[in-house]
Amino acid sequence: MPMKPFIFIAVIAVAWAIPLYEPFTGHFTYFTISGTSACGQGIDASQEELVAVGKDWFTSLNPNTDPICDLCLKIHYKHKIITIPVVEKCAHCSKHHMELSLPAFRKLVDHEDVRTTDGANFTFVNC
Repeated sequence: MPMKPFIFIAVIAVAWAIPLYEPFTGHFTYFTISGTSACGQGIDASQEELVAVGKDWFTSLNPNTDPICDLCLKIHYKHKIITIPVVEKCAHCSKHHMELSLPAFRKLVDHEDVRTTDGANFTFVNC
C-alpha cells in the first residue's frame, strides 16, 4: 500500500513536465515522412498539418499513451500563428527544436528553401 502515494506523486510530476500554456522560444524545420507516428497514428507529413517534438518531451515508456500526444502546439512566427497536433517524436530535436509537417511549415514560411527558422514562439495547448 505505501506505493500508491509514490505512484500518484510520479504521475503529477510527469504532468508538470509539459509547460501547458507557458510560451517558450526556439526554431523549427520541416519533415515529409509517412507511416505510423510515435503517438500511434497513421500520418503523412507531406499532406497533413502536424508537429514532431523532441524526444525529451515524451515522458511515458509507451509513447502511444504519452500525455504529449493529447496536446497541440501553438506556433507564433513572424506575425503568423498556427495550432497543430503533436503526433510524432523527433529523435534529433532538442526541446526548443520542433519539426513541422511540410503543410504546417508552408503556413508560416513563404519558401521551402528556408530549412530552419529562429525566433519562433511555442506554446503547448489543449487541442
